[in-house]
Amino acid sequence: MFGVHASFYNRYLDELGNHFLRKANETMKFISCDITYNLHEAVFVHSPFWDLHQSNISEITFMLNKTMIADNGKGFYQFSRDMRSSNNLFHYILQDNTIERNKGTGFDIALPYVWQYNENFTHSVYIDNTTWVNNKNFDFTIDGHFAVVNITNSIFRDNKCKTGLFALRGMEKKLLITNNKFLNNNGEYVIEFSSNSQSEIIGNVPAVFTNNELRNNNYVSTSRGIGILQRDPTYKDPTCVIAFRGIQKVNVNRNLFSDNALNYQLLAGIKTAKINNYLNVRENWWGTSNENEIKERIFDFDDWNNHAIAQYRPYLLEDDFRASYSVTFASNATVDLDRLGGRIYEDLILSNRESPYIVQADITIMPNVTVTIYPGVIMEFAPNVGILALGTLNARGYLGREIIMRPISQIGNLETRVVSEDVNIREKRQLETFYGQESVRLCKSHSCAETEYGVTNEGFLEYFNKTTLQWIPMCDSRFTERNAQVVCREMGFNPLNAFFEFGVRIDFHSNSLSRIWTWPEPLQCKGTENKYEDCPIRLNGQQFGHRHRCEWNSNFVFIHCEKEGVRRGRYWGGVRFADAEFEQHFYDHRIHDIHTHMAKQSQESTLEYVKNLWCGYFAQRKVFCCAEHYKES
Repeated sequence: MFGVHASFYNRYLDELGNHFLRKANETMKFISCDITYNLHEAVFVHSPFWDLHQSNISEITFMLNKTMIADNGKGFYQFSRDMRSSNNLFHYILQDNTIERNKGTGFDIALPYVWQYNENFTHSVYIDNTTWVNNKNFDFTIDGHFAVVNITNSIFRDNKCKTGLFALRGMEKKLLITNNKFLNNNGEYVIEFSSNSQSEIIGNVPAVFTNNELRNNNYVSTSRGIGILQRDPTYKDPTCVIAFRGIQKVNVNRNLFSDNALNYQLLAGIKTAKINNYLNVRENWWGTSNENEIKERIFDFDDWNNHAIAQYRPYLLEDDFRASYSVTFASNATVDLDRLGGRIYEDLILSNRESPYIVQADITIMPNVTVTIYPGVIMEFAPNVGILALGTLNARGYLGREIIMRPISQIGNLETRVVSEDVNIREKRQLETFYGQESVRLCKSHSCAETEYGVTNEGFLEYFNKTTLQWIPMCDSRFTERNAQVVCREMGFNPLNAFFEFGVRIDFHSNSLSRIWTWPEPLQCKGTENKYEDCPIRLNGQQFGHRHRCEWNSNFVFIHCEKEGVRRGRYWGGVRFADAEFEQHFYDHRIHDIHTHMAKQSQESTLEYVKNLWCGYFAQRKVFCCAEHYKES
């Protein structure tokens, strides 16, 4: 079943008198071994219990050297029920190994949160001279608590990924990733940095990604379907070589990007509360020496202004680590009125004309800059794109000559450049997209029969128990809106406006004994999953053996999904006003102006007779069509 199955505990003795074997320091060494042809994981590390008690720290080391891991169901997998509070530190040391032809996860570990730690006494992962090749449904993920991660001299080649190839998530990691090769892999991304734990303003964890080769990676979907039609591509993340989606900054320097068939080479999605948020990606070869082409291959602040500013100059002029640099200064770019977007540093006037102004990327009005829009102007925005006014926006129309801001009539998708104008289409079921038994349904009656109009878009949630082959009503009191969105997506409805509530089911009574009233462990969705059963288990600290069950008169989960389908390409981001600084000051009127010898006058933005049509979806989340953001000091 398993190549290696190891269970670890948090204490020596529980309330029932059970004794658990724990060592202060233990090491498992595998030297020149073959771990092959196992049905499940090659190495499965499991922490089956969670408890509240604080005990001494145990250090656990897995060392694999010169070992072949091939033709297994999965590679490395660690699952901890004590994820939020553990007394175990883990160290992984892999050197001179070959991992190939495995059918599932390559290296998927979630390091538990250990509160009795310091920077010299924490988790660690060291991988050197290891080859990962020809694996299916592959992913290399290090999640969880702070760790020291060194990955050097390794090769990732010809892997077919489940989503992406290499991901670092959870709390920030101290990183050194150097002298690796990422070649011919198939996935939505090659590298993803998605750390989301601490403040991006206070503290800095060293992280370096340097001297790596990333070549010939692409993305071709190999999915057979998700039970219902696939997720709408308009709202899907763009494919990219390196993606930043958290708050940790990693220095990406002296790497070679070449012949990658993905939408972007870099996605600089660093979350921040400031506009002067920079990402160091200097001294790389981006596949070309043409600066305009390089800018097209980098998705940053000038595309979506909730991203970081990618500092890519100077860049390498040849496909060689020892190549010369480009110049460091930027040429002055003029504003293209036929393709608006990016940062605006000089005052701009948009006058009325016959054709609308097309906005393909976020417009950011920089401080001390005024943008004036005349009456009758029509502006058309790409999906997820809007206006951020850090300076002054004056848009004054009048009755009969309103200023119109709307989605682009026929839009090439922002990420995939695919034309799509399907409106009011429901994702209907098709036989060729079914992939096994559905796992959820919505019921309005005891029989849960479909109406004459097909699948209902609202009802009480029921989950299919594959063990008992029965539909189980759900009364999870910690069910979330994100869970509801995933259910709606799986049912083929629009997940954007999912609504849920709790209530009794009048079709149940005290003698309703035709069901098993317990369901598997509760799930906690991120909102992006395609199926409800893809969501991770909610590790909420419940003790071992707790049964999740409903009484006949419990408050059950009721979900309403928007009946019409996703309006592809029909939502844009809206207009946002914010202060350029981290905190906004309200004492400017007390400051003396040395030129006019009067109180300092602040410029205010104005919107009059402006129609904002089909807006409120920015950066793949619901927002207000017109919003003002400030933090009072």
